[in-house]
Amino acid sequence: MPFVIHQVQKLLPHRDDVLSSNHDTNNPKLLLKSGSSLIDYENGSTNKNKKKEQYFALKSLVLDRCTSSKLQQELLNEVAILKELDHANIAKAVETYEHDARLYLCLELCSGGDLYSRDPYTEERAADILGQVLRAVSYLHSKGIIHRDLKFENIMFVDERPDAEVKIIDFGLSQKFAPDQSMSDAVGTM
Repeated sequence: MPFVIHQVQKLLPHRDDVLSSNHDTNNPKLLLKSGSSLIDYENGSTNKNKKKEQYFALKSLVLDRCTSSKLQQELLNEVAILKELDHANIAKAVETYEHDARLYLCLELCSGGDLYSRDPYTEERAADILGQVLRAVSYLHSKGIIHRDLKFENIMFVDERPDAEVKIIDFGLSQKFAPDQSMSDAVGTM
């Protein structure tokens, strides 16, 4: 799957064709329609007869606010790490786009809420969720990546089903590491 920063105007001259009809351009969590040119492009298809309604999350980052080199590095780091990941329990990055001094990350939509939204859990369900999270963390570590911000808000259910899978999101604080590297920085959010 290609993962490249494109200029939206060049790829999509009609932006309204891409966003869902109930979008709010000030909302950083816009939804994209899969029947749009964006998704047809992503799949390498121009056949408009295959319009399956599927939605994606769109994370919007204002590039002008990334004035410090540290913030810019964190942004580039998140995009670079997301490009490497392909695991069932990690929200997939579909594509990135740059438009009007914003960087848009098109991500797999997890619409079932975070871990707080469904507690309390039965012991069996908690074990299932923990197993999914640990498999994702093991995968990250095998790729030399540490998340550094795992919390209930960054573990999302894919949909509203009671047995829905969970996915890890938000790799803004993640970092590459070497097997012999020692880490001692206190990071994360509360």
